[in-house]
Amino acid sequence: MGVDAAESTWPDGTITAGIWAGVETHGAEFRRIVFHQCELDPVNLRATTLRNATVADCLLRDVDFGQAH
Repeated sequence: MGVDAAESTWPDGTITAGIWAGVETHGAEFRRIVFHQCELDPVNLRATTLRNATVADCLLRDVDFGQAH
């Protein structure tokens, strides 16, 4: 909770049944990432690059995808 991962790189991973609350990942790059059965509330994904990312069976509340690619 409350993690600042801005401008970080996340290659090849699966996040299962996790709760992301107050996570700052603006400007980050997610490659081949799978979010499965996660809760994201609130998460800042502004200007984040998502390549081959999958969001499956997740609860998204107040997620900011502004200017994301």
